[in-house]
Amino acid sequence: MTSSIEGITTAFIVCLLVVSSALLYARRLEYAPPHLEIDEVLIAIDAHSIATTGRDLRGELLPLYSQTAEHSCYQPFVIYLTALVLKIAPLSEWFIRLPTVCIAIVNIVLIYFVARHLFASDWLGVIAAGMLALSPAHFIHTRYGMDYIYPVPFILGWLLCLVLYNERRRPWLLVAGMTVLGIGFYSYI
Repeated sequence: MTSSIEGITTAFIVCLLVVSSALLYARRLEYAPPHLEIDEVLIAIDAHSIATTGRDLRGELLPLYSQTAEHSCYQPFVIYLTALVLKIAPLSEWFIRLPTVCIAIVNIVLIYFVARHLFASDWLGVIAAGMLALSPAHFIHTRYGMDYIYPVPFILGWLLCLVLYNERRRPWLLVAGMTVLGIGFYSYI
């Protein structure tokens, strides 16, 4: 009975941490930082083009890498996640930056599970998630609609697979971890 009450309490605290992090991270997203950076604009314009026409600004149909007029290349995750949001939402600063906030929330959840399994403690998992949520670098980079934190969920997913493999010794967890890490290659330049 005590174990189930403790599990419910931990689940409630994790949910509370996720909701409060989402509210903190998404609050006034269109005001801070005060203006869009040039990379945010280029990513958003390309993502909007893909969301509306299926083609990037150069006319290529669903390209793997997006290249701008300045010969800068962007990884597909930031472009396509932004395009997915812009498919259902208007082009605005808040919606350009929203996908990065969602990635940050995924990071917070994943670090909870990694720490929970690594240290065999729900409370240490909550503490680790809270520390990441309140980390200035994580918070600040989440406020930009760029790919700074996009590799983090893939690294945490890989680490979670390794920690679970250490507990359970299932070879498919190693394959899953390597796959997640390989897919993460497309998340940052």
